[in-house]
Amino acid sequence: MLKSSPLFPILLLMAAPAVAQQVTTDANVTAPSTQPRHPAKANGPHHAAYGTIRSVTCSYPSVIEFKLVGPARPLKVYNNNFAGIDVRAVNFDPDGPLNPCKDFEGMKADIQYAESSDKSVSGQVFLVELHK
Repeated sequence: MLKSSPLFPILLLMAAPAVAQQVTTDANVTAPSTQPRHPAKANGPHHAAYGTIRSVTCSYPSVIEFKLVGPARPLKVYNNNFAGIDVRAVNFDPDGPLNPCKDFEGMKADIQYAESSDKSVSGQVFLVELHK
């Protein structure tokens, strides 16, 4: 007579197909857009600017937009993945990890950005040097 392992019933349960669950959604909830608002990669000429970061907004999943207000005209820049921005703290040590969505507002900064084909913004930021 063949004896089965005590784990056999558990293995059978793990191999069983998952039971589908019915999911309902609220009519007021909208899924985030899968299309980025701005071009994924700006390939235009690179520029540098200095000023104060204002009007920082972040959106799903990791899009950041902000204005740089300085001696020249204000610039509106973006990045579809703020984790991809090279962020540097100059002449100060941050208290912990920097959260661009909360910590950039009001900071003096040197930025570098690439011009974008999207004319609603000045370009895609790829370097931010924060100053205190």
